[in-house]
Amino acid sequence: MRRYKFMIVALILGTVCMLCGCRPDRMFEVECDGLPEDESVFMLIERGQDDELTDAEDMALYGTEIWSYDKDGMVTADRLCQNDIPFDVYRSDASAGLYFNTKDYQLSFCEKYRYIKLAFCDTNGRIIKVSDELPLLCEDKYAAVEDLEYDCKTGEYTVTKMIERKYLGIDRLTLTLCFTLLSWVSDIILFVILIVCMKKRVSIKRPTFCVTFGVLSLCNVLSLMFMIVSRAVPYYNVYNKKFNFEFVSGLIIDNALWIICIAMLIMYVRRQREKSLTYNESKNI
Repeated sequence: MRRYKFMIVALILGTVCMLCGCRPDRMFEVECDGLPEDESVFMLIERGQDDELTDAEDMALYGTEIWSYDKDGMVTADRLCQNDIPFDVYRSDASAGLYFNTKDYQLSFCEKYRYIKLAFCDTNGRIIKVSDELPLLCEDKYAAVEDLEYDCKTGEYTVTKMIERKYLGIDRLTLTLCFTLLSWVSDIILFVILIVCMKKRVSIKRPTFCVTFGVLSLCNVLSLMFMIVSRAVPYYNVYNKKFNFEFVSGLIIDNALWIICIAMLIMYVRRQREKSLTYNESKNI
């Protein structure tokens, strides 16, 4: 009896997890301020060359002006939701939005279509007016728009939420982790080389040693440049994070072994110089 109860509970939990996992978790939304109660808003997207138009899930849209709208390549989002970047369309009293299964789909959508327009319709689907272009990519930040507020009276918009775009197809967190991992691996190699050279008093030609140190320090330099630029340059500082003591101390901790290697290198170069001077003095005597 207990076994059957356990199986039933496990089946219910498994079903709930599957249903939750299938729910889209990313969303792009436009809130319309001042929209009359008898009007609804539709998103218009510029149709791509490879995009195919699909049938409407809402049968009430068939035969309406908004459904057949196709001016300057702009069509309602409902007709493009089954292409290479899948999404779901939703509308409420004063807003319209798109659901995406992943963040990658949302970013790909924004980078592909670049902007949208809003069509305001009456209860019969007749178009009352069409807005100007609303950007999907921020102009002053390296980010994609996630939420917009649109003023129906003035036609002005405000970006209320954004998401950071990827760098060469890699998100910031993954790129930072890769830089950190590669930096620590190269720092360990450099540390071992310096220890061996200092303990065994191995003499290496300065050009060779400088090239080796430079190559093994490349990841640290790139990582530092990436982190500093992402805070110091407003365009890449998407979430306006501060360049404060906490950030600087984090950089020092991440590059602690590399800093130690630099100190060891200075000591090694000084020893080599002293050794060379001592040898020359003894030779002159």
